[in-house]
Amino acid sequence: MHAVIIPATFNDRPAAEKELGGLVAQVSRMPGFVAGYWIATALDRGTAFIVFDSAASAQALVALAHGTPHRAVSAGNIEVGAVLAHA
Repeated sequence: MHAVIIPATFNDRPAAEKELGGLVAQVSRMPGFVAGYWIATALDRGTAFIVFDSAASAQALVALAHGTPHRAVSAGNIEVGAVLAHA
């Protein structure tokens, strides 16, 4: 398994929260999707942690994130890593 970690800054948090349902639905339909968590860590910041069954599936999300402009949220440095353990 591989995880995609996306730090985010909310440019417009109410708009971001409104768009989140559609984003979650889109990501959860991607091939290889295992689980996803979208977390608000502060009023203006959050992190998405999304797990896929393979590196290729995880990279597909990275490509989608880089190719889709979002006005309500600015993504930071997106990282992909191998999941070493889970519970």
